[in-house]
Amino acid sequence: MESVVAALMRHVPPGLHESSVWCLEDLEALGCELAAEGRAVVSLNKRRRRDVGLFIGIARRIRAQQVDVLHCHDELAWFYGAVGARLSARQVRVVMTLHGRRAGISARHQLEQRLLASWTSSIVSVSEFLRRQVMSELGLAANRVTTIANGIEIAGGRPGPEDSRRARRLLGLPDAAIVAGSVGELSTVKNLDVMLEAAAIAAQSCPSLRVVLVGDGAHRERLIQKAGALGLRDVLFTGVRRDVAAVLPAFDLYVCSSDYEGISLAILEAMARGRAILATEVGGNPELIEHGVNGVLVPKGDVPALAREMTRLAGDASLRERLGHEAHARVGRQYGIERMIERYLDVYAGCVARAEPGR
Repeated sequence: MESVVAALMRHVPPGLHESSVWCLEDLEALGCELAAEGRAVVSLNKRRRRDVGLFIGIARRIRAQQVDVLHCHDELAWFYGAVGARLSARQVRVVMTLHGRRAGISARHQLEQRLLASWTSSIVSVSEFLRRQVMSELGLAANRVTTIANGIEIAGGRPGPEDSRRARRLLGLPDAAIVAGSVGELSTVKNLDVMLEAAAIAAQSCPSLRVVLVGDGAHRERLIQKAGALGLRDVLFTGVRRDVAAVLPAFDLYVCSSDYEGISLAILEAMARGRAILATEVGGNPELIEHGVNGVLVPKGDVPALAREMTRLAGDASLRERLGHEAHARVGRQYGIERMIERYLDVYAGCVARAEPGR
């Protein structure tokens, strides 16, 4: 989500829009990067669970900066942003991008979001799966929700063997290893327990298999302990890295074991680097991966299926090469960042031109 916000800041043509980023809480790493680049980034310093004063603060900022479009990028930002826009007494257009949905959203929150939707000019989902889900949950007509898939920067061609060796040196991995890696927060929804359990099974047939997890999160220590209990003593936990594109060529196989995805930027980045993809058949993943063509899909939570496909891919370099080639070609055709930016600019122009939000 934060990467999409950063891309909009960095790639909208200069002079077309005057933009700033308002973070509800701390800036964190990417916000600090944008600020260091000289871009307008501020923290709104949200302090309480329901910070009533923040509604007024956002309304004042909208008036002071004469905001025309307020683009919200998660449910909490939508709540504060849409209410703040309403209080601003200014004809500001609210755009909401849904990057995912929480599991088991309550009836009260659904009712609350139906009201927010009536104050919102344009609702965007990052996948068709998510579009159908939010239309059903909030009772929205088909013309009220637009799908704009996440886009990424695609630089150069598909990495070659020397790129792989260089990336492995960065991570301290041997050239002879078969590397299965994943990128993302070490959180419940990513279900990395399943990946570790499957890897432990696959390693029985492929002793050179190494697992790399790029990212950090609340489950880090527990996952380290689990890897040890499974006998996976060479699992590499890299922590957060800002050079993901540089280290992805170290992977022979990119694994996504998530229970839910809207549209995965991490999978798109792995596709752009020509990695063979093994992913759970959830959310927007089937929109990125055509099973057997540019990747492999398995049911979520199915350890035996994930282990079976991990074993098959680890042992078949030609299959990995074919899948990686097709993945790289597909992301170039459909998921370039220019296409995403163009579609968001169309949304901004369209909602400003409309007479009322929700029309």
